[in-house]
Amino acid sequence: MKAYIDSHQHFWQLSRGDYGWLDDAPDRIRRDFLPDDLQPLLADAGVAGTVLVQAAPTEAETAFLLELAERTEFIAGVVGWVPLDAEDAAGKIDQLAENPWFKGVRPMIQDIADDDWMLKPALDAPLKRLIGHGLCFDALVKPRHLPNLLRLLERHPELRAVVDHGAKPDIAGGGFDAWARDIAAIAAGTDAFCKLSGLLTEAGPAAGTTKLEPYVEHLLKCFGAGRLMWGSDWPVLLLAGDYPSWLLMAEEFTAKLSLSEPDKSSVMGGNCARFYRLGNRQSDQRLLRLHPRDNILVCCQPLAKAERILVEGILVELLETVETGHKLASRAIAEGEKVIKYGVPIGTATADVPLGGHVHLHNLRSDYVASHHRGGKTATETRS
Repeated sequence: MKAYIDSHQHFWQLSRGDYGWLDDAPDRIRRDFLPDDLQPLLADAGVAGTVLVQAAPTEAETAFLLELAERTEFIAGVVGWVPLDAEDAAGKIDQLAENPWFKGVRPMIQDIADDDWMLKPALDAPLKRLIGHGLCFDALVKPRHLPNLLRLLERHPELRAVVDHGAKPDIAGGGFDAWARDIAAIAAGTDAFCKLSGLLTEAGPAAGTTKLEPYVEHLLKCFGAGRLMWGSDWPVLLLAGDYPSWLLMAEEFTAKLSLSEPDKSSVMGGNCARFYRLGNRQSDQRLLRLHPRDNILVCCQPLAKAERILVEGILVELLETVETGHKLASRAIAEGEKVIKYGVPIGTATADVPLGGHVHLHNLRSDYVASHHRGGKTATETRS
């Protein structure tokens, strides 16, 4: 069973008036693209959910995308836009972090005239706020930006960053060596992820797997199957191909490069779910999400060891039997991270818990603080 997640797609509605870059775009993408246009393509392709990414540098578009996420089943999260160099940027991030569908920000660095913009001191406080909220930073950059991006990520090593579209190498023009060197430095020197997306557009409509393969192979070599995530970049993708053909090419790459089934699953969905900490509403009907902010799901029926079930869009094999009322991790939970149930912390993970892992007393410490005494003894309680 496929349970892919598309890590990068867009929607836009021209009447909103903030997509100036589309004014000179070809007719095939200069029209409205909304959920009803994409849903049939996802169903045919076996894609369980998507990450919706901003396409206009306005707060109004981010609000529009969050509204779409609220009412669209397949949207697992939104990467929006915030004026990161504004005085009140940190406060804006605090506000957006309250929305469970908001997963991070994407400044449109490729369109900013000053290549040093990302290194401005004014960005330090907002980036630290992203780190504090566990939000992500999508780096929409071109090859010339990679040295500065490396400096930025060295300055903020805890920033959860992903390089969009492999940094848009000039595939059509044969540009490889400098890009390959600088993208390798990002991969080796930071914890950044990278998106396997947008490459077909950079290669041109006549490109096939042969032309793209050296670039894909290099990205896989640099980031490994654990930090590379597939995305469509639809509908920009329509400038060079279509959804089914790009997905087929990605599957061909994973076969040619001899990825194991678990590694293929990671590239085609698992890494995206882990990086963005998704809760994409695509889970087995025996699992119950009690609150949008929860990072656990509650079992409504017993689940057997080795059973394969869908957890947040990813097919996982259970490592142990899980009884009714017990909890499964809806995403990977790191040691020391708060476990959230009913939208509030109920304890702290005492070990790393994988997606679909059993969350119980063996890996969960209650954070309950006793508040009363009876008979001279402290009364304790475990809220889990």
